[in-house]
Amino acid sequence: MCRFLCLSRMSILAPLVFIALLLTLGFRYNAWGLALLIFGLSNVFALLMGISNIDAVKADWNARRCDLDILVTANLYKPADDPRTGGEFASENFNFCMRSIMISVITTALTPIYALLNQQLDVADSVAEALNRLRALQASFLEGFMKIFDPVFQRFKTTGAEFAVTHHKLLMAMGRAFGITQASLYLGMSLVIGIENFIHFVIRVIMIIMYIILGLMILIFFMIVPVFGIIIWTCQTIGNSQFGYLVDDVCGELCFDPMTKVRLKGGKIKTIEECEVGDSFEDGTRIEGILSAKGDAEPLFVLDGIRVTGAHLVWNEEANDWIAVVNHPRAVLSFQRSPRLVCLRTSTRNIPLQGLTGKWTFRDWEELPMNLPTSDTIWDFLVSEMLNQKPSGSQVPSEHPMFRETACVLYKTGEVRRVSEVAIGDEIYSAEGFTKVTGVYKGEAEFPTGYPCTDGVWMKQHGETNWAHPPLQTTPKELLRGFHLTTESGSFWIQTKEVSGFVRDFTEVGAHNLFVTYTYTRALLKKSLNREESCVSASSSQASLSSSLPIS
Repeated sequence: MCRFLCLSRMSILAPLVFIALLLTLGFRYNAWGLALLIFGLSNVFALLMGISNIDAVKADWNARRCDLDILVTANLYKPADDPRTGGEFASENFNFCMRSIMISVITTALTPIYALLNQQLDVADSVAEALNRLRALQASFLEGFMKIFDPVFQRFKTTGAEFAVTHHKLLMAMGRAFGITQASLYLGMSLVIGIENFIHFVIRVIMIIMYIILGLMILIFFMIVPVFGIIIWTCQTIGNSQFGYLVDDVCGELCFDPMTKVRLKGGKIKTIEECEVGDSFEDGTRIEGILSAKGDAEPLFVLDGIRVTGAHLVWNEEANDWIAVVNHPRAVLSFQRSPRLVCLRTSTRNIPLQGLTGKWTFRDWEELPMNLPTSDTIWDFLVSEMLNQKPSGSQVPSEHPMFRETACVLYKTGEVRRVSEVAIGDEIYSAEGFTKVTGVYKGEAEFPTGYPCTDGVWMKQHGETNWAHPPLQTTPKELLRGFHLTTESGSFWIQTKEVSGFVRDFTEVGAHNLFVTYTYTRALLKKSLNREESCVSASSSQASLSSSLPIS
């Protein structure tokens, strides 16, 4: 076997060495001719060797069939009676030799592995034998243990059975108790349902009574409808009297529907909400400011096609006087309201509008006459009385209250924004807590250079108890765009680099207190019609009235 294995290895290695030698001659030394010559001579030599000892090889064929020289020339040794061709005989001999060589190599390579596996199997047998001995030991130990503790287990089993019986009896007792409890619960539920049905019955009776009362109220309402005309006439009569200010406050803001048409210089027509600061009407009246206000709570009146709030003043040719729209004989209450209202501040204090049948002149936001130099003084005195219950003691301002666009307000969210960015409905900080913005005013004013507001602002800085105007500035003034707000509380917090504190809104006295000033305004307008320069008596009576209506 060893000889066959050695011959097999030589049979494989010899051709490989021979081929490597030929390739070395060819590639290394570029002697392809010599390599071919050696290859040919080798084949001839092998052929001659085979021919010389054919009989000897055939006699010992099984032992020598895989020798290298015989493997190459196997076709020479085919027996005469073998039906295969010489090529088939040589090919089958080559396959046989290769298979034999591979089996021999694999057997030799796997011999150590087989030896190792046999050793592991011997170890496994030893381990199995040890485990069996442990099992026998465990069985012997358990048998002795059970002989000792079996009486204890039997006693424990007997005790457990008695405990189970006791537990079953206890469960039965608890079941009886649960049944009693369930019956009591059903009894209580029946009682609750009975009470509920009784309450439903009482509610039905009450609803029937309410329906009867509602029917009677509707019947009474239709019975007193004819009296409504008398009630309306009575209200109008009171409104036209000297005590009219007591009812005029129901008309609220002095504004127009935003879709009101206006005719500007040059014949251009816009809606009043499309107007801009600097636009001029046909008569030359210039728009100095625009107030946009919340209006969904304000009733509107229609006067010759113009939708306007009832408190707005309009010129009445027949009475030769300024009267509230609600008191005009041609004004009709509109059942439609507008979420936004618009009012203007003009250079002549008048707003000329074209109605369906003619032209109308309304007063602007200020309303105060321009031909009475004392009107601003008395107005400032009146506001101070209403705010502080005493005169302000400061110089009368030359401008209406306005802020530069850089002035800031504090939002409820803690955010700080410029006053020019505030919108209607926003919640900002005020002297009474947080308040909603009800209007935004944009206009022109003369600001002291480098100062954030005009001298017309009413302010209460930290530590102060009274409202007062800011100190007069001696710096030159410049005409700029400014802003102001109206709020539900009548005040809000303003913050600038120069000053900070609470300020009054654009109404100065608060929208809910404007009605107090109506009598004063109309008295001044009557004085202006007569070209009088003083209005002390009217202002004194109004100041005494305002002292009874302090503003918090």
